[in-house]
Amino acid sequence: METTIEINNENESEQVEQQIEKRSVGRSKKYFNDEDRKEAIRKQQLATKRRYAQKKAQIYKEDMGVLLEYLETDIEQKIIPNVN
Repeated sequence: METTIEINNENESEQVEQQIEKRSVGRSKKYFNDEDRKEAIRKQQLATKRRYAQKKAQIYKEDMGVLLEYLETDIEQKIIPNVN
C-alpha cells in the first residue's frame, strides 16, 4: 500500500516538474502562475482603455471649445441686429 502511494506521489511530482519546465520556456519569470499573468494583462488593458478615454475626452473638449465659440457668435449676431 505504501509503495503504491509513493509511486503515485513520484509520478505526480514528475508530472508537475515537467509542467513547470514547459511553462517556464516561453514565459517571462515575473509571473508565478497563470492568475498573476492574467491579472497583469487585465491591469494593462484597463490602463490602455483609460488612456484612450482620456485622449478621446481631450479631443471632444477641444472641439467643444470651437463649437461654443461658434454658437456664441451666432447668438450674438441674432440678438444684436446689424445696423447697416
